[in-house]
Amino acid sequence: SQTVDLRFYSLHLSRGEKADLSILFPENASVSGWSHYHFDLILEEESELSLSALQPSLPLQLSTFSFAIQQGGKSRFYSTSAWEGAKFARNQISLSLSGEEAYCSLKSITVTGEKREMHHFLSLYHHQPNCQSEQLFHQVVQDRSSVSVDGSVYVERGADGTDSNQLIRSLLLGNDAMAAGKPRLFIDADDV
Repeated sequence: SQTVDLRFYSLHLSRGEKADLSILFPENASVSGWSHYHFDLILEEESELSLSALQPSLPLQLSTFSFAIQQGGKSRFYSTSAWEGAKFARNQISLSLSGEEAYCSLKSITVTGEKREMHHFLSLYHHQPNCQSEQLFHQVVQDRSSVSVDGSVYVERGADGTDSNQLIRSLLLGNDAMAAGKPRLFIDADDV
């Protein structure tokens, strides 16, 4: 039977708070349908969040994930995630560095096999001066799987002193395996 599973979560860290958040997405190979998980994460000034997420293989499902993250001044966000893909899977991240000297680190590994898909879409906004962002995506693609990373970094006018790095590495382990990396930069500031 076809099922729809929608889940929405929110976490708000006040000034100076620290938290660790671990997410294990449910594995249910007998369900065929669509699942969507959405997370709103707000980090006020000088707060810190460490996020780890694991998504097991979902061979019969269409799965979408979305993260909306807003960071205040001098906040720290660390994300480490591992993905195995699904019949079709999409992970959307929208991250706003909205306060001066905010920092984020996004590290992700995707390992797919058989005929799975995993597609990452990142929109990272540097709104204020002296912010740092680091993005590292590893992809190991086997059989007839397909993975992609579409990473857009926006540096707004006045966000001088921005330091942003993005690295996408893919390893293809089959003649029919497909991987795509699409880094994009939109820079309106002079000192980047």
